[in-house]
Amino acid sequence: MKLRHLPVLFALLLPVAAFAQNAAIQTALDYLSENASVLLLLEADISDVAVVDAYASRRSGTTHVYLRQQHDGIGVVDANLTLNVNDTGNVFHVAGSFEQNIAERVQTSSPVITSIDAAEIIARELGLSSGIFTVVESEGGADQAVILSNETIARLPIPVRLVHRPQPDVIEFSLAWEISLYERDDEHYWYANVDALTGQVLFLHDQVAFDVWAPESAAVVESPQLDVQPHSSFAPPMAPYGFTSRYDVFVLPDESPIHSTPPLPSDGRTQDEDPEDLTASPFGWHDTNGSPGAEDNLSRGNNVDAHKGGIRADGGGALDFSFVANFANSPVTFVDAAITNNFYLTNVLHDILYLYGFDEPAGNFQVNNYGNGGAGNDEVDALVQASGNCNATMGTPSDGSSPTMSMFLCTIPDPDSDSDFDTGVLFHEFAHGLSNRLVGGPNNVSCLNNSEQMGEGWSDWYGILPTIEAGDAGTDSRGIGSYLFGLPANGGTIRPAPYSTNFAVNGFTYQDTRTQVVPHGVGFVWATIIWEVTWELIDAFGWDPDVYNASGTAGNQVMLQLVTEGMKLMPCSPGFVDAKDAIFAAEASIYGNIHFTELCDAFARRGLGDNATQGSTGTNADNTDGFIPCVIPVELDSFGGTANGDNVTLAWSTSSETNNAGFEVQHWTEDTLPESLGFVEGHGTTTEVQSYSFRATGLGVGNHTFRLKQIDFDGAFEYSEQVEVVVGVVGTHVLSEIYPNPFNPQAQFTLAVGSQQNVSITVYDVVGRQVATLHDGILEANESYQFAIDGTGLASGAYFVRITGETFTNTRRITLLK
Repeated sequence: MKLRHLPVLFALLLPVAAFAQNAAIQTALDYLSENASVLLLLEADISDVAVVDAYASRRSGTTHVYLRQQHDGIGVVDANLTLNVNDTGNVFHVAGSFEQNIAERVQTSSPVITSIDAAEIIARELGLSSGIFTVVESEGGADQAVILSNETIARLPIPVRLVHRPQPDVIEFSLAWEISLYERDDEHYWYANVDALTGQVLFLHDQVAFDVWAPESAAVVESPQLDVQPHSSFAPPMAPYGFTSRYDVFVLPDESPIHSTPPLPSDGRTQDEDPEDLTASPFGWHDTNGSPGAEDNLSRGNNVDAHKGGIRADGGGALDFSFVANFANSPVTFVDAAITNNFYLTNVLHDILYLYGFDEPAGNFQVNNYGNGGAGNDEVDALVQASGNCNATMGTPSDGSSPTMSMFLCTIPDPDSDSDFDTGVLFHEFAHGLSNRLVGGPNNVSCLNNSEQMGEGWSDWYGILPTIEAGDAGTDSRGIGSYLFGLPANGGTIRPAPYSTNFAVNGFTYQDTRTQVVPHGVGFVWATIIWEVTWELIDAFGWDPDVYNASGTAGNQVMLQLVTEGMKLMPCSPGFVDAKDAIFAAEASIYGNIHFTELCDAFARRGLGDNATQGSTGTNADNTDGFIPCVIPVELDSFGGTANGDNVTLAWSTSSETNNAGFEVQHWTEDTLPESLGFVEGHGTTTEVQSYSFRATGLGVGNHTFRLKQIDFDGAFEYSEQVEVVVGVVGTHVLSEIYPNPFNPQAQFTLAVGSQQNVSITVYDVVGRQVATLHDGILEANESYQFAIDGTGLASGAYFVRITGETFTNTRRITLLK
């Protein structure tokens, strides 16, 4: 049970102004500085920090600040912190970690091999025809960052820079070149580290999500046949552009040709007219210049360019994308219809996710960002009926470079099936781009390389959530890839089990990740868990077919908001517990804990209760189930302090407590470390408001910092935020006791004056002879000065310390005993 600070429930906000964003960044940096000791970091560990990204969520009002640890201007790999600042200027959630004692662990900052050497090493490692690497831009700096070009093998410029890389079981960091190389064939996007001293390849990861929709993993699940009822589709209002666009497509919640009405072999597509959302796509899907009117009549626009090779669907001047599709034949015979469905679905998901927070500042995919922040010129490059079989891929570079989404045919069914018509598969691929841009910030897309990351699970979940329709239940069997592989519509899946809240159908829990393959099996378990949570919310708060309504209160709308916002609050290289905590933090910041109980119960049911243990996120083999639901935490409503002379009265209150033994009051100044002043007993477990106070006495003049250490009966503890109180001078001066007294050989005391003045401090023996002058000059007002008396050369006996200012005189007797 943890101490948790109650956030504020926010209304919908306009984009945060630049000055507010800068203020949030400063708040995050100040928080890091003030809490370094809590984070077990030295001053040198936080003295060089880079702000990688910072932007605000309009729905929550939260500014997300992403920090990377550096040493002498060179970044440390996987040393990232996510700090989330609410619109009252407080950090309410922190995730991630920095490396400790980095100054002692850095060996060198001077490479032996060059950036081009490193790029050539990676090309050879990958078996690529290397061509010629040339420097097209030199950014300079301590990390010697450059942009390389090699059009023979790379579709994008190749950023290279120096990094310090921690290595397993090695204390010292390795100096390495960090390289991001997106192959020209779009099939691989490599993130690599090459030792800058030896040329050894230290790390190599393909950031293209290969979703191995493999037939050998398909599970045919026999479930009772469902009655497929006609449904109505909810689309945004018609756009006032002076033109009309039409698309013959599978409209949500239809998932594929086998889920439509009528199903295969009939053509169950619907004509959707002007489906653009006015907020997400204010000038329509075929705009790129921000002025009324389409830029062309093809299947390309601001959010996506859908094509098969150089072929694009042409809607003509009327933008009428009505093309024949005969699903009794191979999809290669109706390419225009496939391109249209891809273009339509990609735009639909763009618009929906925009409303839930995947907008321009968050790094979404648009040519023109319409002045709303972020980097443009990165619409989805959607390859229709791409070269491959029974698969689909998504490669996502940083904000400002287009992701490539490749959708393949599958030759298992007869006739072939086309993933461009499988909403679950296409939404799955798009969601890889979402998670890569949101976790760790839009300019740090290498955060999902670890074994326990949830990328595949998020993608499955985003693939099926928008296709929930009236009459569905959590206990139903929901498959993924059903149409693509010719599996039954009612639960056929390529995952180890269908998604269902029925444990007889899907009994997987958190610890089952230990036996699952990385990343698809691990992701399947995460999707199972959040599918459970989704239906807990739907059962409690209802279901609404309007998935465009991001401010809706139905369970499916709330969960779509929580999962999307939660990604922004996560650390780089997250695990399941990190992701759960981020969802709770997102819920508190947006909804004020009104879904707290439902979240607790559902997560615990699938092994992510309060007692679940995550272990290292670098492996999926060391986590443990926990089935204990959340207990109500100690919720701290307020904490403050008031000075009265050299005393400070602290006061705080709680709105609820569970297992609360009490509060240890801690205090420090800029010259001292935290120390305990006392302990105030708690009220154990209670849901009533409780008030507490504590009086700290005998404090010196100056700045004093306090915090509470809330301790459970089982010894678990959590720190509160810090409170600073300034103790000033009351009257002409404040003189402390001289300590120790008697003394040998030294004693000390402090003095503060109420106004700036000349002060003389002298020491006399008992016969009136002056034996020492401790000070003679100006003292500033309301500052505490410390003075020491050295008796090394003096005889034992009594002495007097005389302090004379312009507004006061004071004398103290001391005794030297040798």
